[in-house]
Amino acid sequence: MATAIKVSKEDETKNSFQFTVDNSPTLIAEYHEDAIKQNSLVVRNAVSMIWVGILLIIGSFVAYAAGLTKDLLVGTLAGSFIDIFSATILYLFNKTDKDKQIYFNNLAKMENDKKFLDLLQNINDEELRKEVLNKIVDSNYK
Repeated sequence: MATAIKVSKEDETKNSFQFTVDNSPTLIAEYHEDAIKQNSLVVRNAVSMIWVGILLIIGSFVAYAAGLTKDLLVGTLAGSFIDIFSATILYLFNKTDKDKQIYFNNLAKMENDKKFLDLLQNINDEELRKEVLNKIVDSNYK
C-alpha cells in the first residue's frame, strides 16, 4: 500500500505543520499490485511452458533411443514449437512491461504532484507558500 500525506496546522500564529502518514490504497498502489500479479502469472506460465517443451524434446530422444518410436521428428518439433512460442511470449511481455513501467512512473509523478499541491493549499503564509513552491518546481522540473 502506498502512503498518503496529511497536513494539519498546529498553531495559527506560527508556520508550524504536523505531517501524518495515512496508509490508504492509492491509484499507484492498486496499479502496482495488479501489475505484479499479472507479471508473476505470465512469467510463471511461460517458464512452465518452456520446461514442458524441453521435457518433450528430451522425452522424444529417450523414446527414440529406447526404440519405442521410430519418429524422432514429431516430438522434437512439438517441443521446439512450445519453446519458441514461450520465448516469444516472454519477449513480448518484457517489451510491454517497459511501457507499463513508463506509465507507472508517470502515474506516480502525477500523484506526488497532487500531494504537493494539496500541501500548498494548507499553507496560509504567502511567502512560505512561494518558497515551498519554488523548491517543488526546482526538485521536480529542472
